[in-house]
Amino acid sequence: MVTKASKQKSSEKSGKSVQEASLPVPQMDTATLRRNRPVVETEPEPQPRPITAGNVGKALDLAFNPSREMAKAFTVIDRMQGRLFPQLDMINIARGYVLEIAAYREGRDSYTRAYKRDKPVPPNLLDEFLFSTAQWSKSVGGRNLEKIVDITLAETETRAGEEEGLGGTDGWKE
Repeated sequence: MVTKASKQKSSEKSGKSVQEASLPVPQMDTATLRRNRPVVETEPEPQPRPITAGNVGKALDLAFNPSREMAKAFTVIDRMQGRLFPQLDMINIARGYVLEIAAYREGRDSYTRAYKRDKPVPPNLLDEFLFSTAQWSKSVGGRNLEKIVDITLAETETRAGEEEGLGGTDGWKE
């Protein structure tokens, strides 16, 4: 058991009083020792979310410069064409497969160079037919094109209202 007298003897040896020996040593704050103040980061203000999930430019690009597959969805066709075009797609895919088999039978080396595979792979015509039918049925009567134009116009009107502000002032009246 350590007594008060033994604490005094140990503190006398070290040259400190009893009160100084029992006090903890203060730690210096490293931020005060630095010459440069730490950079305080502020949180950015939250931006209002747009009405649509995507970009208006992307929607316009899809509508007016579609890829090969998207052209089927954005072409305005009537109901009879919507039934005929998937069948024409199947004829085109089957014709390409027949030409690929003919190239394979003529010479395997030239076929490998042209198609970059060892032998012809038969297409999944049922899957292609279902996909083609779905794509073409979207464009019957121009439904998809009308929807994308409506979404784009709504987004453009919303952005125009935000840029002008809600102050109720009209630039043409002033």
